[in-house]
Amino acid sequence: MFEFFVTSNFKKALKALDQKTQNSIRTKLEHLSKQENPLLFSKKLKEFKDIFRFRVGNYRIVFRLEKNKIILLLVKHRKDIYEDL
Repeated sequence: MFEFFVTSNFKKALKALDQKTQNSIRTKLEHLSKQENPLLFSKKLKEFKDIFRFRVGNYRIVFRLEKNKIILLLVKHRKDIYEDL
């Protein structure tokens, strides 16, 4: 089972989004946290070691994997997310 951890940057980026998008992202994260292996719903970012992303509509949640910990790093629109990595 995986544990989810939230960084301050993730919280800040989430608060900057509109309420509807925030709710969608929270719902998706709740769903993923209940899965035995949430990595089945993710893709690895090729340029980085141990960095993955979840997709929520047009938004991406970038996270780092450390053993059984998923550390949520950033959430942004798909056109902007990769510029900040």
